[in-house]
Amino acid sequence: MLEVKNVTVSYGEFTALGDISLKLNRGEICTLLGPSGCGKTTLLYTIAGLVKQKAGEIVKDDNALRMSLIPQHYGLLPWKRAVDNVALSLIIKGCDRRSSRLKARGLLAEMGLSGVEDRFPGQMSGGQKQRVALARSLVFQPDLLLMDEPFSSLDQLTREELQEFLLMLHEKNEFTVLMVTHSIEEAVYLGQRIIVMGGEPGRIRRALQNPLWGVKDKRTSAMYYEVCRQVRGCLEV
Repeated sequence: MLEVKNVTVSYGEFTALGDISLKLNRGEICTLLGPSGCGKTTLLYTIAGLVKQKAGEIVKDDNALRMSLIPQHYGLLPWKRAVDNVALSLIIKGCDRRSSRLKARGLLAEMGLSGVEDRFPGQMSGGQKQRVALARSLVFQPDLLLMDEPFSSLDQLTREELQEFLLMLHEKNEFTVLMVTHSIEEAVYLGQRIIVMGGEPGRIRRALQNPLWGVKDKRTSAMYYEVCRQVRGCLEV
């Protein structure tokens, strides 16, 4: 679907990413893991076109590839109600305001947010805000969903609930996901492929195929903890 080819990103004299190459395949979930400062978010924003690379290129297999980004802390506009946050991307693309809001309400209902549509972000829980952010990103049916630590600020039970929700949405809609996380357990639970970054400038250390991909109820299995141990070993190199 998309290939990052020998990309280097610099901020002045500081090089954030050094000669990064990565292929994203259609329909997969890739989790991007590594210590703070290794360039995970920079890579995500470079793919999104929000950061310009100094060298290298990003090649799409389709110039009409639709990408959607969920930044840290949801990126919701605090002065807009949930329905208007979701409808905004459609309106910006020129869709009729009334039909955009109707579509937004329908999607929010699918996400279990009936009754929340007219609340402002400050009136919602963290889990509700994350679902609204997902709805806003999915309302125009993206091919590639870029997520920057989407569940990091949530309590453990809500985090696990939304991990399951993301997997359900992915199975239903078959979009590609590249998700930044600091959690080894989350990377292993969600990732079909686990990309481990490190160093300064940031580079890709390992790309691991997850042997547990598609396995149900893996969270308590011995193999799950073994894969987590292996990924931790890659981080400690």
